[in-house]
Amino acid sequence: MAAIRWAEKHLHHPEDDEEPWRFTPEQKRFLVHYYSTDPENSHKWVYRRAILQRMKGHGKGPITAAISLIELMGPCRPVYDRETRAWKVGRQSAATVQLAAVSLDQTANVFTLIRGMIGSRKEIDGIPVDSGLTRIYAGPNNERSVMPLTSESKTQEGKRPTCVIGDEPHLWTDSTGGHKLVHVINRNLAKSKGGRSRLILTSNAFMPGEDSVLEREYESFRKMVEGRSRTTGILWDSIESGDPVPDLGDRDALAQALMDCRGDSTWLDVDRLIEEIYDGTTPPELSRRFFLNQIVAAADGWVTPQQVDQAVTEQLLEDGSMVALGFDGSRTTDATALVATSIETGFCELLGVWEKPDLPGYDDWEVPRHEVDAAVQRAFDRFRVAAFGCDLALWESYVDKWADEHRKDVFCPAGPKGVFSFDMRSRTFDFTMEAEATEAAFREGSIEIADDSRLIRHLKNARRRPNRYGIGIGKESRDSPRKIDAAAALIIARKMRRIAIEKGVREKWRLRRPGVLRGYY
Repeated sequence: MAAIRWAEKHLHHPEDDEEPWRFTPEQKRFLVHYYSTDPENSHKWVYRRAILQRMKGHGKGPITAAISLIELMGPCRPVYDRETRAWKVGRQSAATVQLAAVSLDQTANVFTLIRGMIGSRKEIDGIPVDSGLTRIYAGPNNERSVMPLTSESKTQEGKRPTCVIGDEPHLWTDSTGGHKLVHVINRNLAKSKGGRSRLILTSNAFMPGEDSVLEREYESFRKMVEGRSRTTGILWDSIESGDPVPDLGDRDALAQALMDCRGDSTWLDVDRLIEEIYDGTTPPELSRRFFLNQIVAAADGWVTPQQVDQAVTEQLLEDGSMVALGFDGSRTTDATALVATSIETGFCELLGVWEKPDLPGYDDWEVPRHEVDAAVQRAFDRFRVAAFGCDLALWESYVDKWADEHRKDVFCPAGPKGVFSFDMRSRTFDFTMEAEATEAAFREGSIEIADDSRLIRHLKNARRRPNRYGIGIGKESRDSPRKIDAAAALIIARKMRRIAIEKGVREKWRLRRPGVLRGYY
């Protein structure tokens, strides 16, 4: 790739002016993705912005410095050659690179690295360059520049940057002016000709609940992946260990996870990192964020993200399995979810979730009830349903309909007030007890769930909510867009499984299992 070759030919190592700069294979992979274009669409960018989330010490600063200089002077744009009628890679005729942060001090480290990559030279690849403390100019008329942009800047609006690189957006919050800053950046980038200007964010993991710019970017990315918005073109590059390390005291598991997270950053000493984690001055949640690159639980999180990830498996329920079903319904603002759990093993699978799309034109959206009804019918066709618990709010008529159609199919009713009725308004005690048991199962690693990003997201969104019976679950706030309905449906399904087992479904339904009578003579 031209940009990588140019940087490795013309840039110095920031810590040794005699050594050329070299990207790691991991950094090269990121750049190949970031600079990829669509040849079927006039070589427009595949990604309009990118997020590089890595552990502390990984080398985000040096790659940021290198990209800044590539954007300043290197070949980094697709250019159409009218003579040959072909596309090629070329320089920009002028470049304005902005290093964005919530304070000027935060940009100082990257400027130091940029000056180190330039060294004492006054010209690079035929282009004059002037390296200052907080300004880098290039070109015979200083038509190329690298400038700081902070939330403290008084002239943010109206600029026309060709590239903006944001540092540590997990610190960009309302209180630091971060949201205002990123809104201005996005408006300025949108004015670029042909959409050629873009944003890169480099950061450690964010803290859920702080409503940082990085947390919002993550939610936007998840919506894109799950098809809940029309957002496109977000590149999210993050390395975490396949082992979530539920116990940081397991040194062997911790060491392997740190090796996974550091990737190509072999200069990071794993033993030293472990000592930092174990020295008692760093809280475990910060160790997970900064050294394991993990998104940790909010202060009032019901279960931790690591506990949820540990429970995920690749298996699915087999057709014909004995299951219990849980249903939590809404009409508009909240989600509607249907979950099945195996009577034999307790394994949980999301059968469907319906959420209001984050798209224009959906202000009057309502849950497509015919789709929900069809999903329930498929569940009864696919499985042997031992018990089915439904929260009644807004769905009474459908719950009655399902009961009329399938009351003879189930092993036992959900309770004394209806075959499928699990009215949350009157069964707070039952729900709370099962929520506590489910939380313990996640904590102890005794539960498994299907690998479904929607179920995983709802479980991670759930917050601890004390009531007179114990600890239940709830949203972070009444109007929060972060849904938890699949988590509620999972808890109801597990309660239905418990009821069916206590009533003897394992023994009695095995005797009723259909078979073939064969005669011999």
